[in-house]
Amino acid sequence: MSLFAVQIILNSSSYFGPNHYPLSDNEISFTKKMQKIADGEKAVFMINTVDTQLSEEILKTRFALIDPKEYLINYRNWEYYFDMPLLNFTKTNYLIEDLLFLKKRAEFPFTSIITSDDSNLINELYSKLSLKKLSLTPIKILENRHFFIVEK
Repeated sequence: MSLFAVQIILNSSSYFGPNHYPLSDNEISFTKKMQKIADGEKAVFMINTVDTQLSEEILKTRFALIDPKEYLINYRNWEYYFDMPLLNFTKTNYLIEDLLFLKKRAEFPFTSIITSDDSNLINELYSKLSLKKLSLTPIKILENRHFFIVEK
């Protein structure tokens, strides 16, 4: 009977775990440094090039409860190593809308870490958010990722 149980677990393990590449040492190092970037509550707003290139048909099928093994990037691993909430976006306008909404509605102030693997995306976000009169730190590059901070 125990052999049967082991076979069920082994055969169904792909349903429980995502088919993904683990985070690199540089990516893990980036997450650890972001934990220490500011005091208090923090949240990460991430937009990666691969997500911005998804077709509209695929975007229509994606929603918050979709099976994470269908993502090319495993955001659960990112969130685990960040040890703070991670919101991933497919369009810069979505990120800006959600950030402004959460800043306005949050019960307690929090620091927002905006990060991307693409300098064009991060520059677009920075220029649009600077028009909103938010307190932004300069854009920096760490472990091949671009980021800036929206302060409390």
